[in-house]
Amino acid sequence: GRKSGGISRGFGYAVVGRCRRAVYANVTALMYGPTDRPDFVGFESCDDHAVNMLFTWNAGGSLTGMIVNLACTSQCDEMLEVYSADFWHDVRGSLAARFGTSVFLLPQCAPSGDMSPHLLIDKKEERDLRARIGVDAKGIIARRIMAAVEEGLATATPIERAVELRHVVRTFELPRVMVTDEQYLQEKRTLAMSEDERKNQPFEFQRIWGFGLISDLIARYERQAANPVHETESHIIRVGDAVFATNPFEMFVEYGARIRCRSRALQTFLVQLADGSAHAGYLPTRRARDGGHYSAATKSNWVGPEGGDLLVDETVGVIDSLFETEGSMQE
Repeated sequence: GRKSGGISRGFGYAVVGRCRRAVYANVTALMYGPTDRPDFVGFESCDDHAVNMLFTWNAGGSLTGMIVNLACTSQCDEMLEVYSADFWHDVRGSLAARFGTSVFLLPQCAPSGDMSPHLLIDKKEERDLRARIGVDAKGIIARRIMAAVEEGLATATPIERAVELRHVVRTFELPRVMVTDEQYLQEKRTLAMSEDERKNQPFEFQRIWGFGLISDLIARYERQAANPVHETESHIIRVGDAVFATNPFEMFVEYGARIRCRSRALQTFLVQLADGSAHAGYLPTRRARDGGHYSAATKSNWVGPEGGDLLVDETVGVIDSLFETEGSMQE
């Protein structure tokens, strides 16, 4: 049922994800750490409020769909035994009310491993605001995304009906985080401890994490010499002046910023949690690794900052190669 159509690009901002790693005076960090402690000194990273949009149009010039790409996982509600699109459900409802039910939405999650819709700052202010206007956390996020969409449509590029299309698939070989001798021995001791004893151990070893092989430091240690490389599939797709690039990690926001700033595309849509994301884990920065805790501990990471640097360089290299010469689709 496909028919010819066109695309246009939009850009705007919406406050959705905020940094979820609090930093303290001793330079340690905690995911969702308390911010009312006297030794709280700030947050580990900046926020990313950019919203990249790609709109699709039919031959008659009517809007048929949109890609909305922003840096936040959709997890206002967690630990539920239901299927839910979280705040994107509210966005879809708002889009249907504004444009009709035939306009399709494809949400994309940009790098945001250290971001979250759960606030560590402005909590009481936002709670008061939501009470005044009668919405929950998902509802207020939908309002902000819709405002960005409206702005994006109002200021979008002219509709294009013939664009350069190129698609490259790459498998990047990134160095894995190696489990140290000390970590291996500590993990073996932890197995024999009671739950109370574990609570007195360093965070990484307090309990046995249930996230598969990535958190099994014993098995990782015993296998890592034979497999020190983490293979990462990435799709890099040029669509006119825009480019899409995927990765499987919960990639910290700094890496996304580095790729977007260096990319030759006019707009760069980065998509995390793709291409085998269940086996990838978080991809933290050096500052995060120094700060420690969940998302930056070895049990959370197959790949560390060294691999992050390489992934940035490789992704930018492929992106830029797609803009060096004009031509037909390349695979």
